[in-house]
Amino acid sequence: MLKINGVPFDGDYFIEHNDNGIKTLGFDIYTDDNAYQECVVEALVEEKLFYLIKEIDDNGKYLRVLCELDLTAFKQYKLLDRTYTNWSIQQMLNYMKMDYTLKGNFKNDNYSLTVKNAHALDYLLEMQKKFNIFLDFDNKKKILTCTYKDQIEYRGLYITEQLNIISTDNQTDSYELITRLYVYGKDNLSMASANGGKEYIDNFSYTNRIICGIHTDSEVDNATRLKEIAKEILEEKSRPSQSFTFKVFNLSKVDKTDYSLKDIKVNDIVKFIDRKRKKESFHRVVKYKEYPLTPTKDEITLSNNKVSSVVAIANASASSVNINNTGNTNVNTSGISQSQVQEMIRSFREDGLIEYKEDGIYIYSGFPKNGAQGIIKIGIDGNNNFIGFSLKSNAMGMNDFKPAYSGMLSINGKNYLCMGGIIFDPSTFI
Repeated sequence: MLKINGVPFDGDYFIEHNDNGIKTLGFDIYTDDNAYQECVVEALVEEKLFYLIKEIDDNGKYLRVLCELDLTAFKQYKLLDRTYTNWSIQQMLNYMKMDYTLKGNFKNDNYSLTVKNAHALDYLLEMQKKFNIFLDFDNKKKILTCTYKDQIEYRGLYITEQLNIISTDNQTDSYELITRLYVYGKDNLSMASANGGKEYIDNFSYTNRIICGIHTDSEVDNATRLKEIAKEILEEKSRPSQSFTFKVFNLSKVDKTDYSLKDIKVNDIVKFIDRKRKKESFHRVVKYKEYPLTPTKDEITLSNNKVSSVVAIANASASSVNINNTGNTNVNTSGISQSQVQEMIRSFREDGLIEYKEDGIYIYSGFPKNGAQGIIKIGIDGNNNFIGFSLKSNAMGMNDFKPAYSGMLSINGKNYLCMGGIIFDPSTFI
């Protein structure tokens, strides 16, 4: 239950989760409500976390109230001009965490950062943008959790208009499209020494046109780090910016067992199944507007220019592994019939789930994966690339899969010959 200065409020409200860790809470409250008189700027609002009222719009009949997560603890001290050189992210956060407990699986990489006329919160927000991390603030338990965005994995979340989408707003533009990027660091340092003599890297995954861009970071004095930064930026900028805002019925609040849109968080990877266009794509959640009391009003905003390499790989595989477009297929009936394989392929294309593991790619015919009627696996069998099918929902090793496919197979834009489940590069026979 929501409380305003300790007084219960039973009305509807929303919580907006943003990808910088800042949460906002809003509600309308009428003059006859018991908590009406408590609504003043800077009043404490308690839900699962603590918020402060920051804005009130009074139209005479009710108040429209907007609150923000209470992060006052990080605003108490000013940090005048200061440079942190070759510090790990963990060291920086330990210096800034105030009385919070720091949690996270930290890398050993060192970075540099300059702070000018800022308090700790400014510093933390800048760290998130600069180092591709996400900070979650729990101001009740006093816990600060750090997550590297490139380590966030796909958990099987998906949305589709036939299940949980109420309405869609889609926006696409290419104003910031870049395919060749130059990055320079301290004293005009380039990445050339770590990049075969070239001061730039390319990414032509969307278009083969050369579109140049330049990025500078005067705090970086390492060519290898400059190359890493260039790759991270091009991961976003090498394709058109596309964002979706969905009004969704969050079915997990009705039944957490049967529906996959459950406990969604900002930065989660979500598969959007677009049945009208007969395509599916992976995006990152950049905003989640939650209505705890009325789940039919929930909204999520997805964006493809906020994805990590995990999503980029998923999108590439989803679009390029196209079993239907392979001619002259010959299905081995040893253990699996042709009709069963074709049904698995159809299910994969319409309802499937892709999972990436160390030994290969698993393509489940439906979600949840434990209930899938079939699995396609692309992986390694001894010294050979292998594609196989299985009817076991818990299949793992190659012994569980039948080499039930022969013909031409298109993977990542290149055609391969598949014979008895073994994948060959045709050029090796020339």
